[in-house]
Amino acid sequence: MRRPPSAAAPRSTSFAINDPSQAAALKALIAGYSTTNTYVTRSATLDFDGKIIDLPAGELQGALGFDYRWQEGLFTRTYDATALPPLYLSCQLAGETCGGGTNGHFSQKEVYGEALAPLLKDLPGVKALNLSAGIRYSNYSDFGGSTRGQFKVEYRPVSDVLIRGTFAQVFRAPAVNDLFNSPTQNAATFADPCVGLTAAQAGSNPNYAKVCQYVAQNGTYASANSQVTGLTSGNPSLKPETETC
Repeated sequence: MRRPPSAAAPRSTSFAINDPSQAAALKALIAGYSTTNTYVTRSATLDFDGKIIDLPAGELQGALGFDYRWQEGLFTRTYDATALPPLYLSCQLAGETCGGGTNGHFSQKEVYGEALAPLLKDLPGVKALNLSAGIRYSNYSDFGGSTRGQFKVEYRPVSDVLIRGTFAQVFRAPAVNDLFNSPTQNAATFADPCVGLTAAQAGSNPNYAKVCQYVAQNGTYASANSQVTGLTSGNPSLKPETETC
């Protein structure tokens, strides 16, 4: 009687990374991409400062100047990482590499003046009293003009004590990245404030009623996922952030 042939033992397969043929095969599977962010700035400044006149308490000093700045951002990607609008979520590679290419520029012109006036000096109870004031006008090609001022008072009752008060109007203009950054996929994490919400929490903070509508207030609510897929991008319509302090 003939015995049936035995099953062949399975063969193990492994990559021999030092084998030129297998190294070439692995290299063919690799997909590389690149992103290039280029920033260009051109600026010029003209400034004058010094003594204006002599006052009884010291020199009245002043400064006058002009600033010009031109800024550009160029954001490019290789073709395999370039995704299509409006969501920019898929391309020829993995989703986290996908994005878009953009570019843009803006310019700003500023004129400013500042003066420092010593009001009193070496008097009883007044070692020094100084007042400074300044004003700056800025004109941006992307959103227009803005005028800001500041005032400072410095009072020294004695040499070792300084009391200072300041009033200033400030703003932060959008930067190149804020305005023109290319669309890029983002997997942001977040903390859901409604997780474990109780009636005591909702009663102590009225904001819970706004952000946690229809959420049970018995501590049983849980968030299934603390990560969401989003898209970050520049916005050419941004306006400055302003503040008075």
